[in-house]
Amino acid sequence: MPLKGNLKPDTLYITLDSRPLRDEYHWALVTTDASCHATLRHASNLNGPWKREEKDFRPDERMMLITLVRVGDISDQEKMVEATRSVPVDGLPSSRTLEESARKCAALYAEAAETGHGATVVDNPLTI
Repeated sequence: MPLKGNLKPDTLYITLDSRPLRDEYHWALVTTDASCHATLRHASNLNGPWKREEKDFRPDERMMLITLVRVGDISDQEKMVEATRSVPVDGLPSSRTLEESARKCAALYAEAAETGHGATVVDNPLTI
């Protein structure tokens, strides 16, 4: 799928992917390094109990991706990895999110993403 916008180096994003029910999303964190290599960091229970998963992220290959909401710049990659690994992976919503802003972005761009027009990178979610 095409990506509207560009990922920036050394940046943290929240991603929202479509799920079967309206206004429900799969949430994940994506970090980029200095060369813009992206890593997806999320909790998954596809193979049993909830577990942390970290893997290469290619937004153009994700069929259900709606939006990548920019959270901010990463000044220290090691501290960012440590911080993302501290988020609980029990399947419960975290109280440490920009949930309202991210949900607005997902609602705004869901139709375009779900009809094959690709996901949208949102650089400043507070302006939406």
